[in-house]
Amino acid sequence: MAFGANLPKVPRAMTLEDIARVRQNFVDAARRARDAGFEWIELHFAHGYLGQSFFSEHSNQRTDEYGGSFDNRSRFLLETLAAVRE
Repeated sequence: MAFGANLPKVPRAMTLEDIARVRQNFVDAARRARDAGFEWIELHFAHGYLGQSFFSEHSNQRTDEYGGSFDNRSRFLLETLAAVRE
């Protein structure tokens, strides 16, 4: 849910293209961390971050494959984790 005095506009639902782009951004960041010598990374999907917004039945009002059931609400997190691990 949107919170903060500095937010310029109300958030909109991400398109499937947005979701794919953000997932790829996570993958790219993980590769940069590996190339810089890091041995492990943590993907923080809690406390109001994007992953938590997908997971929450309160903030996730989607009607596609990323909303509704627990499995669907978990999909972005699991797909992103799998992509980063590749």
